Amino acid sequence: MEDLLQNHAPDLLETVERIRGLQSEFVQTREDFKDEFKPEITREYEKFTIQETDRLSGWIFDLLIEQERGRYDDALDSGMAKVEDGRTSPHPEEPKIFFKIEVAGGRYFSILGANVEDGYRGDLQDLSTEVEQAGVEVMEEVFQQVEIKAPYETVVVGASKLDDGREAVNELERTLIEYHGRPVIPGDCKYLEEARAE
Repeated sequence: MEDLLQNHAPDLLETVERIRGLQSEFVQTREDFKDEFKPEITREYEKFTIQETDRLSGWIFDLLIEQERGRYDDALDSGMAKVEDGRTSPHPEEPKIFFKIEVAGGRYFSILGANVEDGYRGDLQDLSTEVEQAGVEVMEEVFQQVEIKAPYETVVVGASKLDDGREAVNELERTLIEYHGRPVIPGDCKYLEEARAE
């Protein structure tokens, strides 16, 4: 593929570089969202304190991006449904309980963590239900804050980068299928066969 890009199809290389640039810009926009998205999340309870994990802002960003791109009518409702179906999981070594949501295909990741107070550290399993209820309450407040602060500039920019990236990938696929009238797909590709022969 590199031989094809460098020696036979410089226009393909330009498209690939554009895609890489858009991906890099999108990743930076996602990071910038963390600065724009600053909900007040720390909540102190009698037995534990809940804080966000480093994955929360990325998950909210992804929800808002999907809404901006028209895939959700209301991303926050969809997110809240995931929160309501969330589960807790005690940390194996630390006095901490994670509040997790399902992201896809049975995979879960934590969006909140509850640091358990000294006097209650032997009761991690017993505290799981309380942390689960508190996690839902906290996320309801977070989503209310998100709704008040929306729209986020980084979300609009990020959605635009993804749309541009999708267009560039489609362009690359069309060009790869037929490059100057010659199929450029594995198995029947003059350019790839030439590269293999060298």
